[in-house]
Amino acid sequence: MFLGAKRLINEIQSRFKNNLRSVLVYGSSLRNFVETSDIDLIIILKIKTCPLTDILILKKILKGNKKIDLQLLYEKELHDGNTFSLDTHGQFIVEELKNAVAIYGDNPFGTLHVSTSICQMSVIQKLQYYTFRARQNCMGYTFSTKDTSTDFHRKKLKMAMLDLLIANQIKPEKKRDIIETFTKYFPGVITVEFEKQLRQNIKLEIEDSLPIYEALYDAALSLIDEIYFDRVKPKIAKKEGIFFEYLLPNTTKNTIPFIILCEGLPAKPSQDKLIALFARLGYGVIYPRYKGTWESEGTFLKEKPSKDISYLVKELYSGTLINEKNITVEFISLIGTSFGASVALSMAEDKTINQVIALSPILSFKDFPYLDSLKIFLKEMYNTEYRFTNSTWKSLELGVAVPVVSQIKNSAHKIFLFGGGKDEEVVSRDIELWGNKNDISTVIYDNVGHLSFSKIEGKMLNDIINLLKCASSKF
Repeated sequence: MFLGAKRLINEIQSRFKNNLRSVLVYGSSLRNFVETSDIDLIIILKIKTCPLTDILILKKILKGNKKIDLQLLYEKELHDGNTFSLDTHGQFIVEELKNAVAIYGDNPFGTLHVSTSICQMSVIQKLQYYTFRARQNCMGYTFSTKDTSTDFHRKKLKMAMLDLLIANQIKPEKKRDIIETFTKYFPGVITVEFEKQLRQNIKLEIEDSLPIYEALYDAALSLIDEIYFDRVKPKIAKKEGIFFEYLLPNTTKNTIPFIILCEGLPAKPSQDKLIALFARLGYGVIYPRYKGTWESEGTFLKEKPSKDISYLVKELYSGTLINEKNITVEFISLIGTSFGASVALSMAEDKTINQVIALSPILSFKDFPYLDSLKIFLKEMYNTEYRFTNSTWKSLELGVAVPVVSQIKNSAHKIFLFGGGKDEEVVSRDIELWGNKNDISTVIYDNVGHLSFSKIEGKMLNDIINLLKCASSKF
């Protein structure tokens, strides 16, 4: 990892013994090793007894080595990602620390979660700190810093770009150029002149750096609208006994693209953040409950669940589903998970459906090995939320309620399959084989299990957004 690492670890382990939890290398030490002047280390101890004693031990081990930037943490400080902060770095640093390399023990940051809004607010505060300091620096004020980088501002600007990417749930590849990745996702922020300055081989002075700090700060401030929108709650409605939530984008346009979310089975219908995210991107979102489930009327599976979705689609196109304003629909995408993905796939041949994104779809309920245990589970745990009879459940077992998809030759181009490499319920290999057989685009996420709406984040979220943008732009 770095010169003297083995000796250092051995000495730390020898002094702290069983109280040592982890030693992590993070930040620039991994991502921009050429540009950094030190090694970023985190020592995590299990029990906090006397911090001063621990610090004196570490001080003696380091012996004034200024090449190592060391942080001391204790296990109990890593309880909640929403409250954790490292130095001047806010909660967004948790996402970066998930990539830290454990050279002793494990990386506990991998299990911490930070809400999107808290992560974004912390990035705004960090960019504010960078920019205000840069303004003062331009006035002639000097600040002491432990960072001895010979090209301080170029390094900080690249870190600011990385912070903004993290705030938008974008995880750039380690070997990918940060400037290139940033300009892809934030076009127009880094101008041609800014990029030229960032890539030159001479030291970047504060006078040249300040306009770039300001541009990045403005990009961070634009997140405020997103944070506010994430707190907007979907509205509710019921039509023909079908209960649904909906949210419209903040636009003056009457003609808008729509997404209908087809939920899995069982699932607690609570997807406010995902709904708000899609609405923020310019899509109207409908989130229905199948008849016989949750707030909707009727008996579950008495009729095909796809009939509920078809009714909503028809009402959307007629302009009578949502009474707030006259809405013309230009595009409809069905995004479904598990059971809901199967429902969406069964509607693929419908010409009013422009796109089907199916996450972990059950390709045949007649052959699904967990159907009996699912029935028992629903009866015991969700008896009032999923109201079915033995005869209506039989229609699912026979492949009638949600039929096997067979005729997709005319709709393969608008279907996209996603699967989890660690999915034990819907094996990814089966999804790949079916996708290849029918010439359907298929993506498998190796380290993920059974896919659900709650797992849509990071690369999967970016993939879905790109599919939506690509398809809806044609209408």
